[in-house]
Amino acid sequence: MSQKEFSDQAKLLKILANEVRLAIIYSLKDTEKTVSELVEEIGSEQSIISKHLSLLRLNNIVADRREGNNIYYKLLTPCAVKFLSCATDVMREKKEYLLKIINQKHQR
Repeated sequence: MSQKEFSDQAKLLKILANEVRLAIIYSLKDTEKTVSELVEEIGSEQSIISKHLSLLRLNNIVADRREGNNIYYKLLTPCAVKFLSCATDVMREKKEYLLKIINQKHQR
């Protein structure tokens, strides 16, 4: 892998490194949604959701389409959800490892 690819990956991870953006990605994993639907589901203010959607759209992670007065957003890269699942696995394994170490120390 080239230095440019590592740099591009680091930029992508910086974009993803936000709780609201992660919640948006997860929310869009199965279906497209409007800003109002995302606001209701995620619980953040509309202006915050819109700001994060704009950043995700500019970076080709989500796309939008207009239908009447509504704008629908969809996830362009469903593999992002797989990445989030993998990150969850890493955190779970870390927790299990740390618990194992703690239990070993208490048994001594």
